[in-house]
Amino acid sequence: MATSLLISLFLIPCTFLAWNIYTFSINYSRARKIGLPIIIRPFDQLNPLWILVGRFLLPIFERVPFGSGNFTRFCRHGFEIRDTYHWVDEFGDAFVTVSPAKIWLCIADPDTISEIIARSRKEFDRPMETMEMLNVLGKNVSSVQGAEWQRQRKIVNIPFNEQNNRIVFDEALRQGAGMIKYWTSRPGNVMDDVLEDSKTFTLNVLSGAGFGRSAPFAGFDEQQRSTDSGFARKNRENLSTILDYILLILVVGPRLLTAPFMPKAVSRIGQAVSDFKEYVSNIVSEEKSLIRQGKSSASSLVASLIRASEQASDKEGAKAALSESEIFGNIFIFHFAGYDTTALSLSTAFVFLAACPDVQDWISDEIRCVLPNDDQSTWNYAEAFPRFKRCVAVLYETLRLYNPTLGFLRMSMLSTPTTLTINNQPYTLPPKTIFNVNSMALATHPRYWGADSLAWNPKRWTTATNTTSSSSASTTTATINAETLLAPPKATFLPWADGPRVCPGKKFAQVEFVGLMCALFRDHRVEPVLKAGESMSEARERTLAVARDQEMYLLMEMRRPGDAKLKWLRR
Repeated sequence: MATSLLISLFLIPCTFLAWNIYTFSINYSRARKIGLPIIIRPFDQLNPLWILVGRFLLPIFERVPFGSGNFTRFCRHGFEIRDTYHWVDEFGDAFVTVSPAKIWLCIADPDTISEIIARSRKEFDRPMETMEMLNVLGKNVSSVQGAEWQRQRKIVNIPFNEQNNRIVFDEALRQGAGMIKYWTSRPGNVMDDVLEDSKTFTLNVLSGAGFGRSAPFAGFDEQQRSTDSGFARKNRENLSTILDYILLILVVGPRLLTAPFMPKAVSRIGQAVSDFKEYVSNIVSEEKSLIRQGKSSASSLVASLIRASEQASDKEGAKAALSESEIFGNIFIFHFAGYDTTALSLSTAFVFLAACPDVQDWISDEIRCVLPNDDQSTWNYAEAFPRFKRCVAVLYETLRLYNPTLGFLRMSMLSTPTTLTINNQPYTLPPKTIFNVNSMALATHPRYWGADSLAWNPKRWTTATNTTSSSSASTTTATINAETLLAPPKATFLPWADGPRVCPGKKFAQVEFVGLMCALFRDHRVEPVLKAGESMSEARERTLAVARDQEMYLLMEMRRPGDAKLKWLRR
């Protein structure tokens, strides 16, 4: 008995190792036939266990003799952050990575990427085995393909309209006013935790514009002291817990998290999923009831989604509508896509702006030009938003260098080899090859962005015609009104992806960001908090270093956001 157990314990890892060697040899043989440079990875890039533990192990490997090689360079989750465009100069616009699981093509050729986006979804689509992890509350537009994707996409696109964008803008203004009131009431007007306060902002905007449940802004320390145990706050806590621990939920699954043998802290995460689903279910039931009574105003993303689904059912039959679980799934995706990504971009932008007072003045001039009246209740989204070029430029420049998602994936869907043109040369790729569209290399290469491609400079995005005026104020206004937002070189700036799979919340994010910039920087400015013996110039350099020091966890984010304490002052 004991001998059999020992043999089994020995055979299991040996069989696993032998199988991995066998599959790797097959993949490597196929990869060699492609004719591009090859990088070997012992683990697949999307191996969840490696994503969790790799960042702790790689610093150890870097200290051993082979640590300076491609193993630690390209096996790092989010290697693109450190490498930026340098691998392109070394290998060309594409290279292949091989693991026992898959063959990947890392690509930074704009023409090839445009071809991948333009070709049929039957040829290139998202790798569904990775996207299915997003079915936390149900299938959604991000986790399906083919006819099912077309059906869902048709309905999901409807809530992202100008009526709801106005709600997003107004909610961002309301939350921004609460943020600045909170920060300027604190000792020294100090913003201690830029990331946590940014998360609160995005969560409140999602709650207000998404569910129609607006909540006042409360800073991180206020939340810690609060004794409010109301239902609305409980839901926001549940959603925050889900989104903060989303990687664990995606890997383990919500049901297993609440298993009896799980530690209490882990069970709490699973319970948050269950409670949030109940909350969404109640809102969906309530909204459906209002629609039946003819009382729904469809004044939120969720209300618009449900109404769109009901209308699809009325016009085309029940099969055209979203099921209840699909409604839940898409509501979850709205929040998954719009919470951390926006909060991380906001926090990075705040830190850069604190270190760059000239850019603050630049966007403040625009905001005052577009919104001369200081009464926020008079600010009209439809009239104002199209005129904002500089505020959008700050968002674009932040995403160019620090896109939280780094890039996007596609997979060859055919069962036969696929031919792609890279640098005007055709290459034949095996079936099921995964394409890593390396946005970081595209968005940082001097070939497309000039010698200062790694510098954060929002002004690169705007241009203006020459204006003449005897008045300095008139000149500024004329310059701002004449400015246009430059289009980036083809396929070099893709933070929301592109083509049929472009993010439906693209404008939602832009409106949310611009609304907050208006609320904060029209009448206020931000600067670093000085350390003992530090000059303002030194503080700004230190703050820039914090903004640039980013790491990939589930998304790309600053490693030390707490080191950038910021002070808000009235202009």
